[in-house]
Amino acid sequence: MGLHRFSSVSYFRNFIFGVEDSLVSTVGLLSGVAIAGVPKATIFLTGIVLLLVEGLAMAAGSFLTESSVEEYTHKAKGSIGGNIISGTIMFFSYFLSGFIPLSPYIFWPVDVALKLSVCFSVIALFFLGVVGAKMSDTRILKDGLRMVFVGGIAIAVGMFAGSILSNPIIKNNMNGYVINIEKASIENENFRKVLYTTQNSQLVVMSLKPGEEIGSEVHQLDQFIRVETGSGKTILNGFEHELKDGSAIVVPAGVEHNIINTSDVEMKLYTVYSPPNHRDQIIHKTKADASADEEEHFDGKTTESP
Repeated sequence: MGLHRFSSVSYFRNFIFGVEDSLVSTVGLLSGVAIAGVPKATIFLTGIVLLLVEGLAMAAGSFLTESSVEEYTHKAKGSIGGNIISGTIMFFSYFLSGFIPLSPYIFWPVDVALKLSVCFSVIALFFLGVVGAKMSDTRILKDGLRMVFVGGIAIAVGMFAGSILSNPIIKNNMNGYVINIEKASIENENFRKVLYTTQNSQLVVMSLKPGEEIGSEVHQLDQFIRVETGSGKTILNGFEHELKDGSAIVVPAGVEHNIINTSDVEMKLYTVYSPPNHRDQIIHKTKADASADEEEHFDGKTTESP
């Protein structure tokens, strides 16, 4: 009888703890990153990762804790089956409850989703307090408001942190860069030359000899390319497109791409990486030089770094 009551209390505790912790931590994190100006897709991905990782961590913690408590209380080996159930309850209560603050980011723009996420979470916290009060036969209003108060503090902390991130204390000391990019591209004789680098973008000029190509590659960043002189073709995820003077190519992250000069003159072009892809101010005179350079990737230093 004692063990049965212990298991019931354990299940109830894990349910309340899982739901409450999921609502509080998820809405706090999502509110913080939303205020910081993070794109909606990234916010959603962040939420999913949080729910999976934290849900599993909470489940494992619940299993180990309940096992230790039973062993200590009854001086005997704990119920493996019962503790697995406790861990399972913890995982699903945490994972599923997290979609309450996360779901608005699926259907609405970030500014609207932020408000709805907070509202949904506060309402859910209140009802969780009500459910807990009914099951434990305590004061409904008191428990509901207490749950809202505790959750509200975490939400406020997350939003405060996000507001700080969106308004950095450290001032950006970069002054910007102006150049006649057409002239710079046409005059460039190097396979690759990095002109200017910030933390979020990079301007590069390139030159391809007749018959030369960049080589098929995939970047985990976005890229814009414009042809200033010459003609040829680009291949994006297996589809060919003709290129000539003035052609522009937008290459989203993850797209396999290649630029090929099919003309009898050099192809001059420039590209903008977002974020940077190469070390600042690097110059590769030939494609062979670029292929041989194992340390050419962006190292975090910008053009105007001190």
